[in-house]
Amino acid sequence: MRNRIRLTILFVVGIACGWGCGLPPEYVEESQRISPQIEVISDTARAIAYRPLRREDFRGEHPPKEFLYQMGSPGAVSCVFIRVDPDLQIAVRAVAAADGGELFVARLEQLSFRAEMDRGCSWWNDASGLESEVRMLQHEQIHFALFELAARELNQTARTRVRVWEYRADSRERAKAAGEQFLQGLLREAMREVGKRNADFDRETSFGRDWDRQQLWKKTVEAELRNTADFATVRQRQ
Repeated sequence: MRNRIRLTILFVVGIACGWGCGLPPEYVEESQRISPQIEVISDTARAIAYRPLRREDFRGEHPPKEFLYQMGSPGAVSCVFIRVDPDLQIAVRAVAAADGGELFVARLEQLSFRAEMDRGCSWWNDASGLESEVRMLQHEQIHFALFELAARELNQTARTRVRVWEYRADSRERAKAAGEQFLQGLLREAMREVGKRNADFDRETSFGRDWDRQQLWKKTVEAELRNTADFATVRQRQ
Protein backbone atom coordinates (compact mmCIF):
# COMPACT_ATOMS: atom_id res chain seq x y z
CA MET A 1 0.00 0.00 0.00
CA ARG A 2 1.25 3.49 -0.81
CA ASN A 3 0.34 6.59 1.10
CA ARG A 4 0.26 9.67 -1.07
CA ILE A 5 0.94 13.06 0.41
CA ARG A 6 -0.83 15.86 -1.41
CA LEU A 7 1.70 18.66 -1.65
CA THR A 8 0.19 20.62 -4.50
CA ILE A 9 2.31 23.70 -3.97
CA LEU A 10 4.99 24.56 -1.53
CA PHE A 11 4.10 28.19 -1.01
CA VAL A 12 7.33 29.96 -0.13
CA VAL A 13 6.59 33.43 -1.35
CA GLY A 14 9.40 35.89 -1.79
CA ILE A 15 8.15 39.45 -1.74
CA ALA A 16 10.67 41.08 -4.06
CA CYS A 17 10.79 44.85 -3.98
CA GLY A 18 11.73 46.52 -7.23
CA TRP A 19 13.61 49.61 -8.34
CA GLY A 20 12.74 52.76 -6.47
CA CYS A 21 11.70 50.90 -3.34
CA GLY A 22 11.89 52.86 -0.12
CA LEU A 23 12.10 49.95 2.30
CA PRO A 24 14.73 50.26 5.02
CA PRO A 25 17.47 47.57 5.09
CA GLU A 26 16.16 46.05 8.32
CA TYR A 27 12.78 45.41 6.64
CA VAL A 28 14.45 43.71 3.71
CA GLU A 29 16.34 41.38 6.00
CA GLU A 30 13.15 40.56 7.89
CA SER A 31 11.14 39.98 4.70
CA GLN A 32 13.68 37.47 3.43
CA ARG A 33 13.37 35.22 6.48
CA ILE A 34 11.27 32.72 4.62
CA SER A 35 9.46 30.01 6.54
CA PRO A 36 8.51 27.09 4.30
CA GLN A 37 4.91 26.05 4.52
CA ILE A 38 2.93 23.49 2.60
CA GLU A 39 -0.31 24.93 1.30
CA VAL A 40 -2.71 24.38 -1.54
CA ILE A 41 -3.25 27.28 -3.90
CA SER A 42 -6.53 26.90 -5.74
CA ASP A 43 -6.01 29.54 -8.43
CA THR A 44 -2.97 28.08 -10.16
CA ALA A 45 -3.97 29.77 -13.45
CA ARG A 46 -2.44 32.98 -12.10
CA ALA A 47 0.96 31.32 -11.79
CA ILE A 48 3.63 31.11 -14.48
CA ALA A 49 6.75 28.95 -14.55
CA TYR A 50 10.10 30.63 -15.05
CA ARG A 51 10.37 32.65 -18.25
CA PRO A 52 11.14 36.24 -19.27
CA LEU A 53 8.79 38.59 -17.44
CA ARG A 54 6.60 41.18 -19.11
CA ARG A 55 4.96 44.26 -17.74
CA GLU A 56 1.52 42.66 -18.07
CA ASP A 57 2.54 39.82 -15.73
CA PHE A 58 2.08 42.21 -12.81
CA ARG A 59 -1.68 42.06 -12.39
CA GLY A 60 -2.16 42.95 -8.73
CA GLU A 61 -4.43 45.92 -8.06
CA HIS A 62 -2.38 46.96 -5.04
CA PRO A 63 0.88 45.93 -3.37
CA PRO A 64 0.84 42.87 -1.09
CA LYS A 65 -0.15 43.63 2.49
CA GLU A 66 3.51 43.76 3.57
CA PHE A 67 3.84 47.03 1.63
CA LEU A 68 0.55 48.77 2.40
CA TYR A 69 1.79 50.88 5.30
CA GLN A 70 5.41 51.56 4.42
CA MET A 71 6.95 54.94 3.77
CA GLY A 72 7.11 55.47 0.03
CA SER A 73 6.06 53.07 -2.72
CA PRO A 74 8.06 50.32 -4.40
CA GLY A 75 8.47 50.37 -8.15
CA ALA A 76 7.29 46.78 -8.46
CA VAL A 77 6.65 43.76 -6.25
CA SER A 78 7.00 40.14 -7.37
CA CYS A 79 5.35 37.24 -5.56
CA VAL A 80 7.41 34.17 -6.40
CA PHE A 81 7.34 30.69 -4.92
CA ILE A 82 8.57 27.15 -5.38
CA ARG A 83 6.07 24.58 -6.55
CA VAL A 84 6.31 20.92 -5.62
CA ASP A 85 5.27 18.38 -8.23
CA PRO A 86 1.63 17.55 -7.41
CA ASP A 87 2.37 13.89 -8.15
CA LEU A 88 4.81 13.66 -5.25
CA GLN A 89 4.25 10.54 -3.18
CA ILE A 90 5.52 9.30 0.13
CA ALA A 91 5.39 5.62 -0.72
CA VAL A 92 5.16 3.36 2.33
CA ARG A 93 5.50 -0.42 1.96
CA ALA A 94 5.50 -3.22 4.50
CA VAL A 95 8.50 -5.55 4.74
CA ALA A 96 9.25 -8.53 6.94
CA ALA A 97 11.21 -7.77 10.11
CA ALA A 98 13.89 -10.06 11.54
CA ASP A 99 11.64 -11.00 14.47
CA GLY A 100 8.87 -12.13 12.15
CA GLY A 101 6.84 -8.95 12.46
CA GLU A 102 6.46 -6.06 10.03
CA LEU A 103 8.44 -2.93 9.32
CA PHE A 104 7.27 -0.03 7.18
CA VAL A 105 9.64 1.59 4.71
CA ALA A 106 9.04 5.13 3.41
CA ARG A 107 10.48 6.59 0.22
CA LEU A 108 9.87 9.84 -1.66
CA GLU A 109 8.82 9.35 -5.28
CA GLN A 110 8.14 11.71 -8.20
CA LEU A 111 9.74 14.61 -6.39
CA SER A 112 10.57 17.74 -8.39
CA PHE A 113 10.40 21.50 -8.00
CA ARG A 114 10.11 24.65 -10.06
CA ALA A 115 9.82 28.36 -9.44
CA GLU A 116 6.59 30.15 -10.30
CA MET A 117 5.32 33.71 -10.11
CA ASP A 118 1.83 34.60 -8.91
CA ARG A 119 0.69 37.24 -11.38
CA GLY A 120 -2.40 38.12 -9.38
CA CYS A 121 -0.32 39.00 -6.33
CA SER A 122 2.56 40.69 -8.19
CA TRP A 123 2.11 44.45 -8.51
CA TRP A 124 3.49 47.23 -10.71
CA ASN A 125 3.56 50.86 -9.67
CA ASP A 126 2.11 52.73 -12.65
CA ALA A 127 3.55 55.97 -11.30
CA SER A 128 7.08 54.70 -11.92
CA GLY A 129 7.13 55.85 -15.54
CA LEU A 130 8.43 54.21 -18.69
CA GLU A 131 12.02 55.26 -18.06
CA SER A 132 12.42 52.80 -15.19
CA GLU A 133 10.50 49.90 -16.75
CA VAL A 134 13.57 48.18 -18.20
CA ARG A 135 15.42 48.45 -14.90
CA MET A 136 12.50 47.16 -12.85
CA LEU A 137 11.71 44.27 -15.16
CA GLN A 138 15.32 43.18 -15.09
CA HIS A 139 15.42 43.48 -11.30
CA GLU A 140 12.30 41.37 -10.85
CA GLN A 141 13.59 38.88 -13.43
CA ILE A 142 16.70 38.30 -11.35
CA HIS A 143 14.62 37.71 -8.22
CA PHE A 144 12.59 35.16 -10.20
CA ALA A 145 15.80 33.55 -11.48
CA LEU A 146 17.17 33.16 -7.95
CA PHE A 147 14.09 31.14 -6.99
CA GLU A 148 14.36 29.05 -10.16
CA LEU A 149 18.00 28.31 -9.34
CA ALA A 150 16.96 27.23 -5.85
CA ALA A 151 14.34 24.91 -7.37
CA ARG A 152 16.94 23.41 -9.70
CA GLU A 153 19.30 22.81 -6.80
CA LEU A 154 16.48 20.96 -5.04
CA ASN A 155 15.96 18.90 -8.20
CA GLN A 156 19.64 17.99 -8.21
CA THR A 157 19.33 16.89 -4.60
CA ALA A 158 16.21 14.90 -5.47
CA ARG A 159 18.13 12.96 -8.12
CA THR A 160 20.96 12.08 -5.75
CA ARG A 161 20.38 12.09 -2.01
CA VAL A 162 16.58 11.81 -2.07
CA ARG A 163 16.61 8.96 -4.57
CA VAL A 164 18.45 6.69 -2.14
CA TRP A 165 16.74 7.93 1.02
CA GLU A 166 14.42 5.61 2.92
CA TYR A 167 13.18 5.36 6.48
CA ARG A 168 12.11 2.27 8.40
CA ALA A 169 9.60 2.47 11.23
CA ASP A 170 7.36 0.18 13.23
CA SER A 171 4.19 1.81 11.91
CA ARG A 172 2.94 3.20 8.63
CA GLU A 173 2.17 6.55 10.26
CA ARG A 174 5.69 6.98 11.65
CA ALA A 175 7.26 6.09 8.32
CA LYS A 176 5.07 8.64 6.52
CA ALA A 177 5.83 11.31 9.14
CA ALA A 178 9.55 10.71 8.68
CA GLY A 179 9.18 11.33 4.96
CA GLU A 180 7.41 14.61 5.59
CA GLN A 181 10.05 15.72 8.09
CA PHE A 182 12.88 14.84 5.70
CA LEU A 183 11.26 16.88 2.93
CA GLN A 184 10.64 19.84 5.23
CA GLY A 185 14.29 19.78 6.26
CA LEU A 186 15.44 19.96 2.65
CA LEU A 187 13.07 22.82 1.92
CA ARG A 188 13.88 24.77 5.04
CA GLU A 189 17.57 24.82 4.18
CA ALA A 190 16.87 25.75 0.55
CA MET A 191 14.63 28.62 1.63
CA ARG A 192 17.23 29.98 4.02
CA GLU A 193 19.72 30.09 1.18
CA VAL A 194 17.40 31.65 -1.41
CA GLY A 195 16.18 34.21 1.11
CA LYS A 196 19.72 35.25 1.94
CA ARG A 197 20.68 35.48 -1.72
CA ASN A 198 17.67 37.64 -2.58
CA ALA A 199 18.51 39.96 0.32
CA ASP A 200 22.13 40.17 -0.86
CA PHE A 201 20.94 41.04 -4.37
CA ASP A 202 18.72 43.87 -3.15
CA ARG A 203 21.38 45.21 -0.84
CA GLU A 204 24.22 45.11 -3.39
CA THR A 205 22.15 46.73 -6.14
CA SER A 206 20.33 49.20 -3.87
CA PHE A 207 17.05 47.71 -5.13
CA GLY A 208 18.16 48.16 -8.73
CA ARG A 209 19.38 51.73 -8.45
CA ASP A 210 22.96 50.57 -9.01
CA TRP A 211 22.65 49.58 -12.67
CA ASP A 212 26.26 48.43 -13.09
CA ARG A 213 26.05 46.13 -10.10
CA GLN A 214 22.74 44.76 -11.36
CA GLN A 215 24.40 43.86 -14.67
CA LEU A 216 26.97 41.80 -12.79
CA TRP A 217 24.18 39.92 -11.04
CA LYS A 218 22.38 39.42 -14.35
CA LYS A 219 25.50 37.93 -15.91
CA THR A 220 26.01 35.62 -12.93
CA VAL A 221 22.46 34.25 -12.79
CA GLU A 222 22.26 33.77 -16.56
CA ALA A 223 25.44 31.68 -16.43
CA GLU A 224 24.05 29.65 -13.53
CA LEU A 225 20.79 29.06 -15.39
CA ARG A 226 22.72 27.72 -18.39
CA ASN A 227 24.85 25.49 -16.20
CA THR A 228 21.84 24.02 -14.38
CA ALA A 229 19.58 23.52 -17.40
CA ASP A 230 19.61 19.74 -16.88
CA PHE A 231 17.83 20.21 -13.56
CA ALA A 232 14.97 22.35 -14.87
CA THR A 233 11.54 20.73 -14.94
CA VAL A 234 9.25 20.58 -17.98
CA ARG A 235 7.71 23.98 -18.46
CA GLN A 236 3.99 24.54 -18.18
CA ARG A 237 2.12 26.09 -21.07
CA GLN A 238 1.89 29.86 -20.65
